[in-house]
Amino acid sequence: MMFLPPKSLIIEIFPYKYFKQSYFPLAQAYGHSHLWFQSKYVTSRLLSYVSLEVCMKDQTCRSYARNQDVRLSWTEVNAIVNTLWVTYVQETAIAANSSRTSEQVLIEASGESFVRS
Repeated sequence: MMFLPPKSLIIEIFPYKYFKQSYFPLAQAYGHSHLWFQSKYVTSRLLSYVSLEVCMKDQTCRSYARNQDVRLSWTEVNAIVNTLWVTYVQETAIAANSSRTSEQVLIEASGESFVRS
């Protein structure tokens, strides 16, 4: 992270029932943004019987969940891409430090030649 350009975006995708805030504090320390997503695909019936909170408190469960595959549906991939796009548009509007709205920046970035009111 220390070699990334300033204000970079760090993205983490976790397996089902696993989450660890390991990079968030580091990203914050270096002035980066941080987003995380978690697979909703149930990779193991065993994990479906415990909550995320319970699993993360138990070393065996946490290790088991961490070693599961990350599987994303097209809906989840689309949601991630949309979130990244909105984040990019908001950051662009802020960086431009102008009176343009996020929607105007989005329209400009998408190549449309009109502004919605």
